[in-house]
Amino acid sequence: MSNYKKKENVHKMKENVQENKKQKKNSQESESDISYHDESVEDLEAYLKKLEAEKEEEEMERIDLLAGEIEFHQVSIRIIPHEIPIRNPNFLDCQFDTLNLKPTPLIFNRNAEIIYRNSPPIQTGQQVNIACPGNQLLYLNENLGPIITASCIEDSLLFQEKPLNLYSLRCRDIPQNTIRYTGRSCKEGGEEIEVGYNVPGYGFLRQMRICFDNVNFSPIFSHYTLTKTIGYRDSKVPRKFFEEDGFYSTSESLDNLYNRNRERRTINELLGLESQSTTYIKQNGELFINRGHLTPKGDFVYAYQQLATFHYANSAPQWASFNGGNWNELEMSLRDYASSTNSDLEVYTGVHGVSTLTNNANKIKTELFLHTNNGRHLLPVPQLFWKLIYDKHKNSGIVILGVNNAYEVQREDFICEDISDRVSWFSYKLKGQKNRVDLGHIYACSIEDFRRAVGRSPNLNAANLLFLTFEDFQNLIINDPGCHINIRDLPQRKPLLRDPSTLNLLLPDNAGSSIITLSPGKEFEIDCPGSNILVDDNLALGEVAIAECVGGSQVLISNRRVDFSTVVCSRRIASVARYTGKRCWNNKGKETEVGFVFTDGHFIREMNTCFDPMTRNVYYSLFEMSHQIGDQNTGGTRPGWTEGAFYNLGTRLDNLYPNAAQRSTINSLVGLPNDSTKYVRPTGSYYLARGHLTARADFMYYAQQEATFHYVNSVPQWQTFNGFNWAYFEANVRQLSARTGSDLIVQTGSYGISTLPHEKTNHPVELYLFADGQKAMPVPKLFWKVVYSPSTRRGVAVLGVNNPFLKDLENEIICPDVADQLNWLSFDRFNTVRGYIYACTIADIRKVIPQIPNYDARGILNL
Repeated sequence: MSNYKKKENVHKMKENVQENKKQKKNSQESESDISYHDESVEDLEAYLKKLEAEKEEEEMERIDLLAGEIEFHQVSIRIIPHEIPIRNPNFLDCQFDTLNLKPTPLIFNRNAEIIYRNSPPIQTGQQVNIACPGNQLLYLNENLGPIITASCIEDSLLFQEKPLNLYSLRCRDIPQNTIRYTGRSCKEGGEEIEVGYNVPGYGFLRQMRICFDNVNFSPIFSHYTLTKTIGYRDSKVPRKFFEEDGFYSTSESLDNLYNRNRERRTINELLGLESQSTTYIKQNGELFINRGHLTPKGDFVYAYQQLATFHYANSAPQWASFNGGNWNELEMSLRDYASSTNSDLEVYTGVHGVSTLTNNANKIKTELFLHTNNGRHLLPVPQLFWKLIYDKHKNSGIVILGVNNAYEVQREDFICEDISDRVSWFSYKLKGQKNRVDLGHIYACSIEDFRRAVGRSPNLNAANLLFLTFEDFQNLIINDPGCHINIRDLPQRKPLLRDPSTLNLLLPDNAGSSIITLSPGKEFEIDCPGSNILVDDNLALGEVAIAECVGGSQVLISNRRVDFSTVVCSRRIASVARYTGKRCWNNKGKETEVGFVFTDGHFIREMNTCFDPMTRNVYYSLFEMSHQIGDQNTGGTRPGWTEGAFYNLGTRLDNLYPNAAQRSTINSLVGLPNDSTKYVRPTGSYYLARGHLTARADFMYYAQQEATFHYVNSVPQWQTFNGFNWAYFEANVRQLSARTGSDLIVQTGSYGISTLPHEKTNHPVELYLFADGQKAMPVPKLFWKVVYSPSTRRGVAVLGVNNPFLKDLENEIICPDVADQLNWLSFDRFNTVRGYIYACTIADIRKVIPQIPNYDARGILNL
């Protein structure tokens, strides 16, 4: 019998176990000892052991989590991950999350379109192609060749008539890209190059194209699509070396020409300076010439796409201070715009002219090149970098230009009328520094104005370029009515913004957006509770002020017209946590509220929690999630945790969480030497973290996010769980809210006390973070989160096991698992180290935890 067939049998046995569990009556069992158990579990364990013995070369996987090794333990019950059917909203089409596949294969539909997170689902009966160009596709370590085709059949992907779990599929190595001439010309003297992937038996999948001047060895422009899913791109993808790919025939390698000392000699020779002069190319710092991506690495989602940008044909000489300064800030702003407006954008990035500096000998403006050979000048340093952005759905676009000269800006650098003050999506940082010469002066033009200007340029016939793909560009205009405030741009001292008529916080216009749009003349309230409002650094107001939208980023405050980017609080808004005077959790706890208080006593509540002053446990945290959460304000420095007057343990909680302190506490409880690293380890993720109940990222504004850092909103949580499956699940909840457009009631709590075996007796010992005389701050056995949509009257409870050392999870399952019915979980929920995740109906979890409110849930919450 094949291993695959045996696994199918195991799957059937596990389904029987689950069915038996659902049929068991648990109403007479107490809250503390409820568990699901029957004899079939023991049979299943025996069968699993037998199957394990038959495998010839199987061993436990190990992964490196933040420099610490994590062991994957075999689970003794429940469905094996690769047997899970892939479900979707209507249980007919196939929809899946592609971000957890490493290395990620190419996944594309019948139209050769790459599938991203949030791509339209594959309809039942249709096929999807999965490929690893240049290497092999692995499924459960079985080699499937370079490409397979799977079919969507009633919400499951099938390959060779067997269920295919995408999360067990990966490439042996990063898919290889191909760069090649197409044989087509793209402009006078320019030859078209395309970058993409040769897929065996399918053809070439293009990622981007480049118009290349193979006489002067310079790209003219690149073209690609910036997708709305860019906010979910792979992060921390290592950079690679640029490749020449046979397109350059210089006497030296381009790697040598970009060497700082070598380019110093070249530039100095052109400008009549001593060869080692550091007048322009400095010895240290950012004043040297770098390889400037035209199509940037960060504009693609998958790692293999990002690495495909490292071709010299996709780069031009760019001052490093510009490359890492305003041009980089522009690229980040554009990605934020695509993500927040849910827009796929056509992006052309090109170069114009040749940059000049004054010759030291004859004082004449001299053009700069990186290669000179027998009077022939190659690799010109562009005068301007430009980026043409077109949104075909809105039929609107703009051109952004940057001056590629770290020392001077000349009149000739401005080739069209600057309208950059009308661009609402520039980041706060870029708006403030766009005119700085050393960082690369940035300005903007309408596409029509840009076409007229460069059409007269001897170096670029823009009419040919633009009409090559967009005949309708001549009608494009900037449409920017009203005021546009991008929440992602707000600095950490930015005030809260509210509607003065309802006193509700102003939120983005659409789900998944981060932009608040206000009509001209619309008033809104600016709040800096506990602080003062500062305008333009010289006008101080109180805690509250009324502003009126003028247009763009201009607002009227106290009869003064100012740029909204200059409005800040005098200091970061401080939140408070306080008792409400109410009891909770069957009178075991005292209700607290967290929010912002004004000097007149007015309070803006953010969340409620239930705190037990005896055990110092937090039973739950409760708040309402806005469906606009898809693009909440992210980044910024994390604040310190606030203890308040709640704990009173004789020592600060900040003293209990450090690695050495908690190791000593845990070791003393389980009978280990004080310095043993069996459980709490000095490196990696095996330690207890301050586990948010209501997550920081569940709120829009910085002030709201920082208000989650009260200890009464946290309990001890193993970092292997906190930083992985629980974090993935929290992100899935936010995505669910954004994608369905539903505001959600979210209640998160802790249940039970986690245990580890005593080193001598092997008896389970309950874990606490404080065990000095009395025991306090228990380490929860489970985390649970109830997610409920009042608009649809649907909800679900999701639970996670807070113990990376457990191998048998039988006693952790307190209600029948319905997680297979959820079509919005996008991670490996069966990984016991990262936190085993399951789900229950709200009615079922209330049989075990009756203190959870009786939400009127009439079905499972799904997409």
